[in-house]
Amino acid sequence: MNFSDDHIHGVARAVIFAKVRRWVIGLIGGLVAASCSAAQTASGPIIVNGQRGTPVVIDNLKITSTSGDCVTIINSSNVTIRNSEIGPCRGNGVFITAGSGVTIVDSYVHPESTPTTCCDKASGIVATRSSNVLLQGNVVAYGEANVVILGSNAVNVIGNFFLNPRNGKSRGHNVMVSDGSSGVLVDSNYTIASQNLSLYKYAANQEDSVSVQDSNQTTVQNNYLVGGNSGSGCGIIADYGANNTQFQNNVMVDTGQCGIGIADGVGHTVDGNRIINSTPVSNGGNTAIYVWRFDPSSAPCSSVSITNNIASQLKPNGTESGYWNGGGCGPVTLSGNIFDSAARALLLPVAQKLPPPLIPPRPSACVVTSPFSTQTSLPPCDGQVSSPPPTPPPSSSGAPAGDNFNSGSLNTGLWAAVNPVGNGSLSMSGSQLRLSVPGGSNHDPTFGGVNNSVRVVQAVGNVDFGVELKFDSVPSQQYQFQGLLVEQDASNYLRFQIGSTGSALVINASKIVSRAETAVIGGVVSAPNGASSFWIRVQKSGNNWTYSWSTNGSTYTTVGTFTQALTVSSLGPFVGNHNSNSAVAPAFTALVDYFANMASPLTP
Repeated sequence: MNFSDDHIHGVARAVIFAKVRRWVIGLIGGLVAASCSAAQTASGPIIVNGQRGTPVVIDNLKITSTSGDCVTIINSSNVTIRNSEIGPCRGNGVFITAGSGVTIVDSYVHPESTPTTCCDKASGIVATRSSNVLLQGNVVAYGEANVVILGSNAVNVIGNFFLNPRNGKSRGHNVMVSDGSSGVLVDSNYTIASQNLSLYKYAANQEDSVSVQDSNQTTVQNNYLVGGNSGSGCGIIADYGANNTQFQNNVMVDTGQCGIGIADGVGHTVDGNRIINSTPVSNGGNTAIYVWRFDPSSAPCSSVSITNNIASQLKPNGTESGYWNGGGCGPVTLSGNIFDSAARALLLPVAQKLPPPLIPPRPSACVVTSPFSTQTSLPPCDGQVSSPPPTPPPSSSGAPAGDNFNSGSLNTGLWAAVNPVGNGSLSMSGSQLRLSVPGGSNHDPTFGGVNNSVRVVQAVGNVDFGVELKFDSVPSQQYQFQGLLVEQDASNYLRFQIGSTGSALVINASKIVSRAETAVIGGVVSAPNGASSFWIRVQKSGNNWTYSWSTNGSTYTTVGTFTQALTVSSLGPFVGNHNSNSAVAPAFTALVDYFANMASPLTP
């Protein structure tokens, strides 16, 4: 199936939905709809080429190929693959080149081919020269590498499960970042490299689980990595010209001869990781964390910070090596680390102190159907269309509609509840809307280019408006926040909030454009002692936005005005939290007394 710029089975542009068992291709309001049954429908290889108009959605398919890549995306934008199985393939599972705004979520990708030459002939997902790519909630298994990011920027790899990469000579990574990539986030993934053929169809042939090379500003955080037996590979490595990497709050269990390696590049931070390696490799260096410029002819290596890690690695002779500096990368800053036997006492037994996440760790809208899925935070996809929660239609005028939340249940004719992580909650007290996030996990509206806040949204038109919200709650712990989101779509929206630094209240606004956040206005709030409620107002006039706040509902302080083009489609109150160590993110409940259209005051 080939979707080119001027040919989609004879009709331009495409959106594919699987609803009936037999393909039905027809023009519907300018879009092509291909429908199949609730069970995934079989498909041959798909090519999306030159699509930069109407979004392309590939949903609920079983895609295989006996001749090459299963899915190829070329010079296209706004392409989504969801709730699909991709594989086996003669080539890569998904190959993206010169793409933008590509989203792959809640899908099972397993190419299973064995290449005879290097490289990326049989990887799971490959993104080259692309931007604003989101991979979330997928299960990716048995690739030459499972994810390869080359010459790309703003790529977010979040909450996936990666299993047994199979080619250690050419790739052999669960995630590889290279070729001048920048701004890549690898967050909250679970990886396994295993030789157990009674559990898995193919054994792992892994080099490094996460390999960062020739790139800038890659963040690898909150991941759980298990397994590895290479004599030269690590759980995570900064290698060959990787600069300004952040490796933080990861867990590594038995990742072979090395947990984290810094072998090249400038400006690395290794913070808050927990590494317990008890399976030494006979021909490896066997150290939990190392810093060593092993190739003196490579790029400069310097400015490395190793802080707050807990790490132990057994060597073949039974001794331990939590940290080793081989030289060539100074200066190296060490502080707050716990190594060797003291670390081992803190981290064992693994089953109790470092239990693994469910699979996949952070699904997007439903739990992917795969042989490995165990996640229960969201319902299983089960071949159902994995659309986001429906938003009620806007009022006839397109203006926001007010709600005093005085009912015992949410008005679902006006609001849709959104709970992306799956562990937040919503309730009605009869006089307030209560939006809650638990401690121990992040629910940030923008971190990593993904909106994980708990919220309610109503659809509106792209019209001028002024809205007023009253919150009967005040953030007090660091990175608790509440406020209003105004959305165009999942990649473009505005964030108006009140939050806490732990010592001060801050009110600020930011814009999210193509999943990248930029602060625009803000400042510290000087609230009266004992203030227990906050009012906020957001006013739109064309592309101009004005934000103000009050502690009495009558006297408002203007935070500022900024300009941002946004085709508004929905808005609503949200609650969120965050911590770089998500395990200590604070719980918080936002109490929303009312949401009002300033042009149509509410009646009590």
